[in-house]
Amino acid sequence: MTFPFLPILPAVDHILFNFAESDGLSQVNQVNSARNQGLTAPELNTVVFLDADVTDYQTLQAGVISGITTVILSAKEDGIEQITAFLQQNPQIT
Repeated sequence: MTFPFLPILPAVDHILFNFAESDGLSQVNQVNSARNQGLTAPELNTVVFLDADVTDYQTLQAGVISGITTVILSAKEDGIEQITAFLQQNPQIT
């Protein structure tokens, strides 16, 4: 399974697409291992968009790799418009 608009991150991809094969603790250890491999925002050029309507979205936000920009999308505004506005204001994000 490939997603043309997402960066290729083998360590993270393995965690995301093979999660059914391990228990929760193993997943946490894998995420921590990926973090320790030196994945940083400048190298990844990545933004995480989170919907504020998602229950306990703060937990998802806390799990984002340090240095990666996180944008919380307001439920009161169109999400696509918010993402578009952010990307227009941040042309370095490709």
